Amino acid sequence: MQEDPRASKPIAKDMGRIVVYRTGIMGTAIQPTVEIDNVQKGKCQPKGVFTADVPAGNRVVAATTEVRRETVVTVERGKASYVRCGIGFGVLVGQPRLEVVPEETGRTESAALAYTGHY
Repeated sequence: MQEDPRASKPIAKDMGRIVVYRTGIMGTAIQPTVEIDNVQKGKCQPKGVFTADVPAGNRVVAATTEVRRETVVTVERGKASYVRCGIGFGVLVGQPRLEVVPEETGRTESAALAYTGHY
Protein backbone atom coordinates (compact mmCIF):
# COMPACT_ATOMS: atom_id res chain seq x y z
CA MET A 1 0.00 0.00 0.00
CA GLN A 2 1.29 3.49 -0.86
CA GLU A 3 1.66 6.38 1.55
CA ASP A 4 -1.69 8.12 1.89
CA PRO A 5 -1.40 11.86 1.15
CA ARG A 6 -5.08 12.60 1.71
CA ALA A 7 -4.27 14.14 5.07
CA SER A 8 -0.54 14.85 4.78
CA LYS A 9 0.18 16.21 1.29
CA PRO A 10 -0.71 19.89 0.87
CA ILE A 11 -2.71 20.93 -2.16
CA ALA A 12 -0.77 23.20 -4.51
CA LYS A 13 -1.79 26.81 -5.01
CA ASP A 14 -4.64 27.24 -7.53
CA MET A 15 -5.38 23.51 -7.34
CA GLY A 16 -8.01 21.40 -5.65
CA ARG A 17 -8.16 17.68 -4.92
CA ILE A 18 -10.68 15.12 -6.15
CA VAL A 19 -10.99 12.04 -3.96
CA VAL A 20 -12.66 9.08 -5.71
CA TYR A 21 -13.62 6.10 -3.58
CA ARG A 22 -15.68 2.92 -3.61
CA THR A 23 -17.00 1.50 -0.38
CA GLY A 24 -18.90 -1.48 -1.79
CA ILE A 25 -17.81 -4.85 -3.08
CA MET A 26 -20.73 -5.56 -5.42
CA GLY A 27 -19.30 -6.35 -8.84
CA THR A 28 -15.81 -6.85 -7.45
CA ALA A 29 -14.41 -7.96 -10.82
CA ILE A 30 -15.65 -4.76 -12.45
CA GLN A 31 -13.14 -1.98 -11.84
CA PRO A 32 -13.55 0.72 -14.48
CA THR A 33 -10.87 3.32 -15.05
CA VAL A 34 -11.90 6.76 -13.83
CA GLU A 35 -11.19 9.76 -16.05
CA ILE A 36 -11.04 13.38 -15.00
CA ASP A 37 -11.52 15.75 -17.94
CA ASN A 38 -10.92 12.83 -20.35
CA VAL A 39 -7.57 11.89 -18.76
CA GLN A 40 -7.31 8.43 -17.21
CA LYS A 41 -6.52 8.53 -13.51
CA GLY A 42 -7.23 5.71 -11.05
CA LYS A 43 -9.68 2.85 -10.95
CA CYS A 44 -13.01 2.43 -9.22
CA GLN A 45 -11.73 -0.41 -7.01
CA PRO A 46 -13.75 -2.10 -4.26
CA LYS A 47 -12.82 -0.75 -0.83
CA GLY A 48 -10.31 1.59 -2.53
CA VAL A 49 -9.65 5.33 -2.77
CA PHE A 50 -7.42 7.50 -4.97
CA THR A 51 -6.75 11.21 -5.19
CA ALA A 52 -5.99 13.58 -8.05
CA ASP A 53 -4.94 17.20 -7.83
CA VAL A 54 -6.56 19.29 -10.55
CA PRO A 55 -6.99 22.99 -11.38
CA ALA A 56 -9.88 24.67 -9.59
CA GLY A 57 -13.13 24.88 -11.54
CA ASN A 58 -15.70 22.49 -12.95
CA ARG A 59 -14.24 19.05 -13.71
CA VAL A 60 -15.90 16.09 -15.42
CA VAL A 61 -15.37 12.75 -13.66
CA ALA A 62 -16.33 9.73 -15.78
CA ALA A 63 -16.19 5.92 -15.76
CA THR A 64 -17.17 3.46 -18.49
CA THR A 65 -18.25 -0.17 -18.66
CA GLU A 66 -21.08 -0.96 -21.08
CA VAL A 67 -22.18 2.67 -20.63
CA ARG A 68 -20.33 5.88 -19.80
CA ARG A 69 -21.38 7.72 -16.66
CA GLU A 70 -20.26 11.27 -15.85
CA THR A 71 -20.67 13.76 -13.08
CA VAL A 72 -19.48 17.36 -12.80
CA VAL A 73 -17.46 18.31 -9.72
CA THR A 74 -16.89 21.92 -8.74
CA VAL A 75 -13.35 21.96 -7.38
CA GLU A 76 -12.31 24.82 -5.12
CA ARG A 77 -8.73 25.99 -4.54
CA GLY A 78 -7.13 24.27 -1.58
CA LYS A 79 -10.11 21.99 -0.90
CA ALA A 80 -10.99 18.36 -1.47
CA SER A 81 -14.08 17.27 -3.37
CA TYR A 82 -15.37 13.72 -2.96
CA VAL A 83 -16.87 11.38 -5.55
CA ARG A 84 -18.37 8.06 -4.47
CA CYS A 85 -18.05 5.39 -7.15
CA GLY A 86 -20.13 2.23 -7.24
CA ILE A 87 -21.30 -0.47 -9.59
CA GLY A 88 -24.98 -1.00 -10.36
CA PHE A 89 -26.82 -3.59 -12.41
CA GLY A 90 -26.44 -3.49 -16.19
CA VAL A 91 -27.60 -5.52 -19.17
CA LEU A 92 -24.32 -7.38 -19.79
CA VAL A 93 -21.98 -6.02 -17.14
CA GLY A 94 -22.30 -3.76 -14.11
CA GLN A 95 -22.62 -0.05 -14.77
CA PRO A 96 -20.62 2.62 -12.96
CA ARG A 97 -22.36 4.99 -10.59
CA LEU A 98 -20.71 8.30 -9.69
CA GLU A 99 -22.02 10.63 -7.02
CA VAL A 100 -20.58 13.87 -5.65
CA VAL A 101 -20.96 13.76 -1.87
CA PRO A 102 -20.46 16.40 0.84
CA GLU A 103 -16.90 16.69 2.17
CA GLU A 104 -17.78 15.37 5.63
CA THR A 105 -19.52 12.31 4.15
CA GLY A 106 -16.67 11.60 1.75
CA ARG A 107 -14.00 12.02 4.39
CA THR A 108 -15.79 9.66 6.76
CA GLU A 109 -16.64 7.00 4.17
CA SER A 110 -13.18 6.96 2.57
CA ALA A 111 -11.09 7.09 5.76
CA ALA A 112 -10.66 3.33 6.25
CA LEU A 113 -10.37 2.35 2.58
CA ALA A 114 -7.17 1.10 0.91
CA TYR A 115 -5.27 3.94 -0.72
CA THR A 116 -4.49 3.14 -4.36
CA GLY A 117 -2.60 6.21 -5.55
CA HIS A 118 -2.27 9.95 -6.16
CA TYR A 119 -2.33 11.45 -9.64
